[in-house]
Amino acid sequence: ISNCGEEWLNGSGVLMPAQLTQGLNRSLNEIANGGDHSIGHGERDVISLVALLFQLVLDDRNLAEPIKAAISRLQIPVIKIAMQDSHFFAEKNHPARRLLNEMTLAVTGWEAEDNYQNDSLYQAVCAAVERVSCEFVEDVNIFSQVLADFLSYIEHEKKRISLREKRVVDAEAGRDQSESARQYVTALIEARAMDSSVPVIVRSMIETNWNNILFLTYLKKGLDSQEWRDAITALDDLLWTVAAARSMADRTEIMRRIPGLLKTLRHGLSSINY
Repeated sequence: ISNCGEEWLNGSGVLMPAQLTQGLNRSLNEIANGGDHSIGHGERDVISLVALLFQLVLDDRNLAEPIKAAISRLQIPVIKIAMQDSHFFAEKNHPARRLLNEMTLAVTGWEAEDNYQNDSLYQAVCAAVERVSCEFVEDVNIFSQVLADFLSYIEHEKKRISLREKRVVDAEAGRDQSESARQYVTALIEARAMDSSVPVIVRSMIETNWNNILFLTYLKKGLDSQEWRDAITALDDLLWTVAAARSMADRTEIMRRIPGLLKTLRHGLSSINY
């Protein structure tokens, strides 16, 4: 069978046992040169079992037609290995069986969209099938090698998809956190700086600049951080120093606070490149 031509193999779908047997008989007769190359009863059983195995796989409605066409090309290589290796049907972990199983599992639910030929999973399946079809003669290790490469690709894809999903989740969480932070800071400033006695220039600076400083500190450091407490203290000190009602004692305290307040304001405004 390893010398049989495969021109009769229909790549677009699974062949029934009788079709496989007929095709193989025709190929054997073409190379017989008068010798006896008929298919024996045991070989017919192997062909029938392999054909039924593929029919079971390819009848799955969750497999797209391009994938079925690709996987169906493994029928002849699998028939060859099943005839050579008596353990094929007995061992679930036989590399040829595992390759078929892993491929089927990986492509279940895959849809052939526009330009599906460029899809990485479709290309991986086709590459695995092509390698087996071209390189397998007698050495079963080719199935092990192709299986290892295919599993490596699947694992890589899982990690890539997981990372992409994590980024999407993080982005969504980031948007939610940003919205929460913005609302919190806006409400805090409104509660502190909406007094009509606050000079317009101070209120404008707080609402447009210190607002952003508080927002970024909330996101980067959190409400329990020293940086957040320092930013709130600076806001409260600034508002206190410009309050309308003052006593002589307040003037002394204002002069004491001014140097540290200015330092904190400059540092904060510098952090947002103001």
